Amino acid sequence: MTESEQIGKNRKYNFLFISAPFGGIEVLCKNIQKVVDTKNDIEATWMWIDFQPKDFIARIPPISLNWTLKGGMIARTRLKKLEREGKSFDAVFANHTIPLMFLQRFRKNVPIILSLDITPELLQPYNLWYRGKSSNSQSFGSGIKHSMTRNVYNDASYILPWSQLVKRSLVNDYGVDTKKIEVVPPGIDVHQWNQSENNDGKKDQDSIHILFVGGDFLRKGGDLLLRVAARTEFQKCKFHFVTRSFQGMAGDNVQVYDNVQANSGELLGLYKMADIFALPTRADLSPAALCEAMAFRLPVVATNVGGLDEIILDGKNGFIVPADEEEEFALRLKTLVGSKELRVEFGRSGRALVEEKYDIQKNAEIILDYMKRAVHNNDDRKIIAS
Repeated sequence: MTESEQIGKNRKYNFLFISAPFGGIEVLCKNIQKVVDTKNDIEATWMWIDFQPKDFIARIPPISLNWTLKGGMIARTRLKKLEREGKSFDAVFANHTIPLMFLQRFRKNVPIILSLDITPELLQPYNLWYRGKSSNSQSFGSGIKHSMTRNVYNDASYILPWSQLVKRSLVNDYGVDTKKIEVVPPGIDVHQWNQSENNDGKKDQDSIHILFVGGDFLRKGGDLLLRVAARTEFQKCKFHFVTRSFQGMAGDNVQVYDNVQANSGELLGLYKMADIFALPTRADLSPAALCEAMAFRLPVVATNVGGLDEIILDGKNGFIVPADEEEEFALRLKTLVGSKELRVEFGRSGRALVEEKYDIQKNAEIILDYMKRAVHNNDDRKIIAS
C-alpha cells in the first residue's frame, strides 16, 4: 500500500460529477448518483448541463448556436464559480468530452475519469441521424475538434468505455494507452428493474405484448416496427410505442405513450406487462432500454448497429438482424411470438447477463474505485515532486 493509499483509508473524497444532457448517458449519471448518495466517504457535487441552459453565456452568439462551444463554456464558467466559492475537488467524473473541452488547466491538475458510450470517430457514420448532417466532408473545424478531443482523452487519468467497440476506437483512432482503459458498461438498478422468474411465460397469451422504447422514433426504427405491426400475422399482438416523436398512423393494435419518463413507475409497468422487446434502431450506441428489457426477462429483437451485439447475443437472449431489414426483423419477431418456450429461455439468459454485467451497484462501485485510485496516484506524484 502506498503512502497516499494509507492516508486515504479514512479520508473524505470531494468528487465532482459532470453530466451532458444526452439520453442514456444522463440516465447513467442519475443511476450513479443514487449509489453515491449512500456513501459516507464521498462529498459529491453534481453539474447537470441542460440542452437549453439558462446561463447567460449560453445566450451569447456564436456560443448559443454550437453545442460544443455551449457545453464547454458552461462547464468552464460553472467550475470557476464553484472555485470562487471555495470548492476544490479530488477527482472529476464526466460522461462526455464536451464539458471538459475548455478546462485545460483544470485537467492537468485534477484527475479526470471519463465514461464514454461513443467516440466522435465512431459517430461519423451516424451523423445524419444524430446531428442532421452528412459525414462525408472533413472540415477544418472537425480537425480542430478531433485534436481537442484527443487532448481530453490524453489528459484523462482513466477512460471507462461502455463497450469493446469504443475501446478499440480509443486505441486505434486516438492512440490512447490501453493501460488507462477499462470497459465498464452502463448499469441499471437490477432490483428495481425486475420481473419475478415465477411469472415467466405466465402472462395472458391471448395477446402478445411487444414493447418499443425510443425517444427518437425514426432513428430508433419505430416506423419499421409500425409497418410490421400492420401485417396480418401480427394483428393479434399488441404493440406499445414509448416515444416522444411518433409518426404515422396507429392501427387498432398500436398504443402510443408520448410522455413516459425514464425510470418512472409507468415505464416499469410497461416493461412488466410486455412479452417481447423490439428495437429496430438505425443508429445507436449501447441503449439502456435493452438492459431494462433484459432485466425484466424480455427476449429482444434488435439490430447490429453500434455496440448492440455486445448486449444482445444472437440466439441466446434475443435476435440481432441487419438495420432496415424489415422482412428478417418481422421473421425473428414472429418466431418469438410463436414460441413461449423460446421467450422464457431468452428472457432468463438476458436477466443473467444483466446481473453479471449491467448492475449499477457493481458498476458504480468500479467507477468510484477508479476515481479513488486516480486520487491516490495523484497524491503519489505530489509526494515524489515535493
